[in-house]
Amino acid sequence: MEMHAANAWSRTWGFITQSYKEMVEDDIQTRKSRVKVDLPSHFQTRVPSPAEKHIKVSPSPKVPQTAQGFTGWRSAVPSLGLECFGKVHKGRTSFLKEMK
Repeated sequence: MEMHAANAWSRTWGFITQSYKEMVEDDIQTRKSRVKVDLPSHFQTRVPSPAEKHIKVSPSPKVPQTAQGFTGWRSAVPSLGLECFGKVHKGRTSFLKEMK
């Protein structure tokens, strides 16, 4: 059945491959004909600074020997906690109340 379907595919759906080739050729031609526009300074992007400049990763504590000790072993150290930027604040309103 698979061999029969593979042979019949080109007769049934072969037009798709030709349309795709035409689309790719048209895309290449439009890219060549595009005009380069210089952006104003406030739209230009800056080169990103290295991540090491802003992100500091502290060394991990010693890996525990047991599976039970492995659960939460990094969160036990206060300096490695996920809330190093402060606590998460949730809204006091309900979405359903806002939408009435």
